[in-house]
Amino acid sequence: MKRTKSKKRSKHAKKIRVTRKSRSPKQKVYDVGPKFEEKARKFKNVRRSEIERTRRIIWLALLLALLIILMYIGAEVKGNFIASKCVDTDNGVNPLIPGHAELIENGIKSFSDTCTNSTTLKEFYCNNGQVKEKMIECKNGCVDGHCSYSLCTDTDGGVRPESRGICFFNGTKYIDRCLNNRTLIEYFCDGSCASTEIRCTYKCADGACVMPSDNYINGRE
Repeated sequence: MKRTKSKKRSKHAKKIRVTRKSRSPKQKVYDVGPKFEEKARKFKNVRRSEIERTRRIIWLALLLALLIILMYIGAEVKGNFIASKCVDTDNGVNPLIPGHAELIENGIKSFSDTCTNSTTLKEFYCNNGQVKEKMIECKNGCVDGHCSYSLCTDTDGGVRPESRGICFFNGTKYIDRCLNNRTLIEYFCDGSCASTEIRCTYKCADGACVMPSDNYINGRE
């Protein structure tokens, strides 16, 4: 019988099977002691710590870059918002509604819709953060910063203090009247019903300026 030599192994030794880089399928078995295991464990721990530290550095760099980008975008948006912000109370070109456009640019500048005459409206509106203006011809007249949407009629045909008239607009009537015995409130059409005060030569009565009578001329009244 053949005798096989047995190698003495330490109490804590383990078998590690190592494959040689040769074509031979044979394998060698090496005995590894606890010192080698300790070194291998330390190496793995160091390697794992390095990998974790590298990951943290990469994540911190990405977060810092993202924060810088967001701060830059926020500054741009805030700068544009503060430097040029336009607000229009009637939401654009709306000639039937009186409004005003406000431009916030080194303070607040306000531009109100106005009638340049009885039929022309100057409409202010916002466009790309700036205040623009547009001239609009009102078919039924311009009044109080907007185009009238109803026709105005006056029974005495305008400013005629010698006759009592009635002005109609949007279903409302305005009757010429005396403010006192010498002052007449005369209503007339100017897009809508407008009014003016007229000082009567003699006196005001029944919503009109009346002419003096013969008795007044002769000094009896």
